[in-house]
Amino acid sequence: MQLKYHSSTDILNEITCPLEIRNAHQVDQGYFGILNVLSGRIVFVWEETNVRVSVDNSKPFFIPANMLHHVEFDEPCSFRVDFYQE
Repeated sequence: MQLKYHSSTDILNEITCPLEIRNAHQVDQGYFGILNVLSGRIVFVWEETNVRVSVDNSKPFFIPANMLHHVEFDEPCSFRVDFYQE
């Protein structure tokens, strides 16, 4: 399967991250996201189950479509989300 790149966020950090990402949101149907933490660590929270995942730069984190989630910060970090068409 060949991935079809769609778009990326700017490089964000714990200060510049918009409220839309800090609050519950989801990736649109037909797309998925890859969270790339460039430095530090992010807490990724699945809304439905309240499962919290600590994400760092050791590997990208897959974000499927239609699953509500948000991010939290407990340390300085920088990150970007790349979006692909399914």
